[in-house]
Amino acid sequence: MDDAAKLLVEMVGEDSLTDVIGSMGPDARNFTWSRPDRSVRSRIDYVFTSKSVRIRQHSMVTVHLSDHRAIRFQGELTGKFLTGPGTWKLNSSLLGREDVQEELRRTYKLLAEYIRKKPNIRGITTPGDAKKEVKCTLYMDDVTLFCTDGKSVQSLLEACKDFGKASGAKINVDKSQAKLFGRWDLCNEPLPFPIEAGLVKILGIWFGGPGAAAKSWNERLAKVQLKLGFWSLRNLSIEGKTLVLRNDALPVLQYVTQAWPLLANVARAVNSIVFHFVWHSKMNRVKRTVMHKVHRKGGKAVPNIPTILRSFFVCGCVRITLTNENKDHSAYRVFRFFLLPVWRRLGWEKWENATMFNWDLPWYYKEIEKFVVEFGLNCVTPSLWKPRTIHRLIRSRDTREPMSDLPPATATRVTRLVTNGEVVSREACRTMVHNLLRDYKDKDNKEREKEEEL
Repeated sequence: MDDAAKLLVEMVGEDSLTDVIGSMGPDARNFTWSRPDRSVRSRIDYVFTSKSVRIRQHSMVTVHLSDHRAIRFQGELTGKFLTGPGTWKLNSSLLGREDVQEELRRTYKLLAEYIRKKPNIRGITTPGDAKKEVKCTLYMDDVTLFCTDGKSVQSLLEACKDFGKASGAKINVDKSQAKLFGRWDLCNEPLPFPIEAGLVKILGIWFGGPGAAAKSWNERLAKVQLKLGFWSLRNLSIEGKTLVLRNDALPVLQYVTQAWPLLANVARAVNSIVFHFVWHSKMNRVKRTVMHKVHRKGGKAVPNIPTILRSFFVCGCVRITLTNENKDHSAYRVFRFFLLPVWRRLGWEKWENATMFNWDLPWYYKEIEKFVVEFGLNCVTPSLWKPRTIHRLIRSRDTREPMSDLPPATATRVTRLVTNGEVVSREACRTMVHNLLRDYKDKDNKEREKEEEL
């Protein structure tokens, strides 16, 4: 007996199932497949139902244009309904309904309020002068809990059990993980779920130690390569590939910027993937700086994804600390504690000794000042720090790409004709550019003839 058969027998026994076809009795006609000449017959199809279902009628029906037979039966529940351990799976389509989403928000909000009000549970304290205690963070059905000692952990487990008695919900031990920071002694009070020694994944992002940012980016890069690999099978133009990069590849990478800045090696890998997708080769036929420029400046408007990702991370930090109206949010205090020296050096905050801050800036926040200084964005007020606005400002500083043997005025007119949205036909556009270049050549020849006569 192979592994699949053993698993099937085990499932039938645990879940109190019975074979519908086998309950029809030892009849030679109980086959579900046969050859057209009926020389070989076999039972390769199985239908299982609960043992508590009494089969009243059963039959096997011939199906035309098929070598299998259909099974038809009618049953009813008996007075004693047997229940096994069974399995239950959430219908994920329900999460798209607004009423279900509202019910989930209300349920988990009650859990959060219950945990936050229990004095026996000690959470982590945010840095800064506010000293706010954080015990849990919620996002839909994903709950992250924080405890500082063993007693708090036991009180937290008791709170979850009380919540389960009231709501019927339980902690999924198989999907739950515990991450320990510092020295812990849980020998006398073991946890019901495994302790993760390495990195831990929260909402698709890795945290918990060195290498978390690289692992998060590498996972997303693999997804981007898979997507672009499928698109490479199509014969797309450069404009079509640009559309794919903007709408299909960029959103996959953009999600990571909510937690981690773009690493230097990841930026190089992104550029290599993008231009290998554009040219189907490692050799670039046109300079990358030219390809990033908009059409009216002689480029092809290929998105500069590394710069866009860097702007997303910086704009997120600015939005949370400088333009956020909710000053009581714990994220606002944490970001402000670490980023206040950066904002003061950039001239976006005043020096106030009454506010606590940290001079030792973590490595992932150093990217902010580097990005602002690199592109000379010190003069941009915090209210204008939106990814689209910042990217347009950076692209507006690009110079028009010159054309060989053409003066700037003529090159500008040629570029306007090529990028003119009103000219639908390529032939018409080509004709207009050809006439323009011919007029310029005739004019140049006349000027040379006059110089020769003189």
